[in-house]
Amino acid sequence: MSKIRRTLFGVIAIFLIFICYSLYASQTPNLNNDVVGADYEISTDYQFKTNRYTQQETDNRIANNEFIAMANFRYLGENTTSNLALYVDETDLSFVVADLTTNYLWSSKPDLSYLEDPNSALHEADDIGITPFGFRRINSPLVVSYYVGNLKRDEGLFDSLGSSFTYEELSGSKVGFEAKITFATSKIKLKLLVYLDANGLNVEVPVDSIEETSTQKISNLTIYQYFGATKNERIPGYVFVPDGIGALIRFNKRFKGAYNKKYYGTDLGSMQPEMAEQPLFANLYGMVHGIDQNGFISIIERGSAYANLISISAGTEDDFNRTFVSFDYRVIYTQYLNARKTSSVKMLQEHFNNYDIKLVYKFLNNNEANYLGMAKEYKNYLNLNENNTDSEIGLHLNVLAAENRQTLFGKQTFSMTSINQLLTILETLNDRGISNLDVTYHGWANIGFSNSNLRYKNLNKKIGSTNDLAILAESSLANIYFSADYTHTYINAKGYSSKDVLQTISQEYIKIADDKYLIKVDHAYKMLVADYSKFQKYAIENLDFLALSNELASDFAGKGLNREEAIEQLQAFLSIASKSAIRKPFSFFWDADVIYDIPLYSSNQTKFSDTVPFIPLVLENKVAYSRASNFFSNTQNEILRMIDYNIYPSFYLTHNSPNLLLNTKSEHIYTSAFSDWEAEIKDQYNYINDALAAVVGAKLTTRTILDLGFVKNSYDNGVTIYINYSQNHYSDGSTSVAPQSYEVVK
Repeated sequence: MSKIRRTLFGVIAIFLIFICYSLYASQTPNLNNDVVGADYEISTDYQFKTNRYTQQETDNRIANNEFIAMANFRYLGENTTSNLALYVDETDLSFVVADLTTNYLWSSKPDLSYLEDPNSALHEADDIGITPFGFRRINSPLVVSYYVGNLKRDEGLFDSLGSSFTYEELSGSKVGFEAKITFATSKIKLKLLVYLDANGLNVEVPVDSIEETSTQKISNLTIYQYFGATKNERIPGYVFVPDGIGALIRFNKRFKGAYNKKYYGTDLGSMQPEMAEQPLFANLYGMVHGIDQNGFISIIERGSAYANLISISAGTEDDFNRTFVSFDYRVIYTQYLNARKTSSVKMLQEHFNNYDIKLVYKFLNNNEANYLGMAKEYKNYLNLNENNTDSEIGLHLNVLAAENRQTLFGKQTFSMTSINQLLTILETLNDRGISNLDVTYHGWANIGFSNSNLRYKNLNKKIGSTNDLAILAESSLANIYFSADYTHTYINAKGYSSKDVLQTISQEYIKIADDKYLIKVDHAYKMLVADYSKFQKYAIENLDFLALSNELASDFAGKGLNREEAIEQLQAFLSIASKSAIRKPFSFFWDADVIYDIPLYSSNQTKFSDTVPFIPLVLENKVAYSRASNFFSNTQNEILRMIDYNIYPSFYLTHNSPNLLLNTKSEHIYTSAFSDWEAEIKDQYNYINDALAAVVGAKLTTRTILDLGFVKNSYDNGVTIYINYSQNHYSDGSTSVAPQSYEVVK
């Protein structure tokens, strides 16, 4: 009987091997060259009227804020450095800021006295009016949301008569006041500070001033919702939103409703759902009253990790456009009672998030009162290191070294671009005149790019020897950045324990895409420091942090870091390597040496009127690259965007055909072989370099939309670049620009 079983087992084994071989043979990649499709699409004029492009400035009215009654405000003082004066109404803590350069006034609330006069010229035919409740909310400097049990409520300072506050003027270099506030219904207490200093207008709420009761728990706090509010379309202008590359919401009646998005993406630790669109990359918003006349940016200096940007159009709740920031202190969440998640209860976060709030308003005037001026002011605030000193533009290459796939007998590792093959690619590009190269080398360690262990202990032997690795790292052909991800680990990988994984508020491990865990930031940092000393033995100096900016999550395990604390720890990653590259980073990483995969669009929400190149403007004269050109759907249009936005090109490359990546975690890479892309890389690089090499180190002074799809960019070195996205022939003076092309005028 045992002999029969052994024979049967042998037959089955042979059969399984045959089946596996057949399946492998049927899926063995065709090693022929990639098919690279040409794209001859020319955009129609209608496209340039959409929010995927910047619109022409046609409303040149002079801004006049008719909704300020200065008789109600008392002069407190001014700051000569920021050139601002502050006025206050002690009865409701409202204030007015005067920009002494232009004498324009910015108020924390609109004056509503026109409602008492039915013949006032400030009424409009389609006004929806303001309810008594809305009137009280407009006058409230703060609105607090709170929980009673699991029921969420909110309260403005003047919703009920029992609320109270004290008022005390500040002394010294700060011109302003401090108020200690008690809300009548929620019993929540806190301290509010408003003052001018050399940096501008500051608004603060210290976390140690917040008090709550045992039954009424703070949830959210909103501060001065109506600062800079405008009525309908009476003032020309817009709100700037750091959504994707940057977007504008113009003051118009076209789209009603609210825009609401969390800064730096959703908080997976608080069990907020992942967002499928572009996040808010920078901790600010901006507003313009009158194009090239008056404006400001509001920088969330403290509390940005828990802040939400909200913009509500006139006609939605009242007749005013308003934009403000709301801060999250506590959430309600689902606690599952069994492993199958068939039973659950709603729970309230026990302790509120521990962080201070500080908003810094910087005011802009005249030619700086636009999105270019906002970017310039924000760049000065960040104090970024300008490291682009080359005479020609750069080229970024994402290069896949090795990958692996699951087989019947475990992981099969294979090379996509060996070290010597990469050196050959770099030599070829250098010979073609492309020598300013930044290269990210992915999958160089362990078993390749995917499914790898958390620690980077061994070189992947499929791509070369440790001697080869040292030669690559020290090569003068390119700046080589070795990809490393310490903040994510594959669930079945080695090199971590459960105590190293971030936990949600319901004490579940935070999973990414069902096959990865999110690693605690402080633990990831310790591993990086330990491994980097080993990297240096192989001459590895530069690192690429591919996924460092993907998620910013609160850690509810023990003494885990909150999002504000995590930002400080994450920024320390950039101080370890000699040079650091990072993909699609949030603004707290914008001082990295190389930044790539910059978005070229916003989320294109219907409320947006324009796309503007805010991120590239802030990163001007830093090394910044677009997403990989391999995957453009409309190549010429995207190339023109890079020239318009002053972003450099990037490609995703392999030596071998990407057909080999079938049934791996990199199978989405469908065109990458250098042999297929060599000519296109040279052509694209030269085409873009012929434009942007003329403005390396220069600063953009004006960006003008001359006509539909026709842009004029003027730089401080006297160079002007015209970009024509359209199928029309355009001229500006003696300069003629052909369809879908550009012209450089020196």
